[in-house]
Amino acid sequence: MNEIKEMMQNMAAEEKRRYLRYSGESLIVSAAGKLLEVKDIGLGGIRLAGQVGAVDDKIAITIFPRQGSKMDLNHGIKVVSRVKRVGDDDTALEFVSSTMALSKFIIGKIAEQYALNPYFVK
Repeated sequence: MNEIKEMMQNMAAEEKRRYLRYSGESLIVSAAGKLLEVKDIGLGGIRLAGQVGAVDDKIAITIFPRQGSKMDLNHGIKVVSRVKRVGDDDTALEFVSSTMALSKFIIGKIAEQYALNPYFVK
């Protein structure tokens, strides 16, 4: 039992993010005139496939749900974000203006993806 507890503490110590990240396969983002695939998303931020902006830039983005290649333009959610890191093939953004609507949107998408009730998502 102590071994399991120690293993969990070690895993928690390695994770630097405040919120867990989940696959963004059912989402697409409009940012700076580009449509970008979502690599992963959490309540604190999002990682996009492709490059957008420079570190510390504030960028207004819109996150859209999608079914396959079809974007659901009627259910997009706008959020202001800050560029945390720009890599060779991805960009990490931190949400600056997190709202209840954004949190509900993200939790709902995670719940759909894992076939859970939303209150099971942390």
